Amino acid sequence: MNMRGTLASPALTGLLAVLLLGVGVCYLWAESRVSELQDQLELVTLLQERAEQTVTKLEDEAQGLKSRSLDDQSKVKQTSNDLSICQSNLQSNIDEMSKQKEQVAELDKLKEHTTALEAEKNKVEADLDAAKKDCGAQISTIQQENAQCQKQKTDMQADYEERIKQLTNKKNEVKETEKAAPKP
Repeated sequence: MNMRGTLASPALTGLLAVLLLGVGVCYLWAESRVSELQDQLELVTLLQERAEQTVTKLEDEAQGLKSRSLDDQSKVKQTSNDLSICQSNLQSNIDEMSKQKEQVAELDKLKEHTTALEAEKNKVEADLDAAKKDCGAQISTIQQENAQCQKQKTDMQADYEERIKQLTNKKNEVKETEKAAPKP
């Protein structure tokens, strides 16, 4: 037994040494693993803090976007209202232009009518000028005839007066002759 005890003792010591070595290695591995896990825990904590900061930042950005979205919605609504007003104004302008187009068409008709009236006026004026010339010629003829009539009247008046004078002279001669003639 001694022999076995002697043999067992170094084997036991070796086994114990191996076990201690294994425990040491396990301890070192566990310590290394704990250190890794602590590093990972710190990293997770850091990532969690960053995630919280990111979430806060994203929430702030979301709030800003929501606010901008509300502003944009308000602007879109205002733009929509402005567009409706513009469309209404455009329709009013189109209606006004249609009325003006109708008025232009009426003006064109009036121009045509005015042109026709102008042509008729020119014709009437030409006829009037021709009538004036004809009347002028007739007046000239009448004046010439009137002058001839006046001359004839004057000549006849002079002739009449001459005959009256001659008759008066003859009458006076007859009276003189009667006076001079012996009375029975």
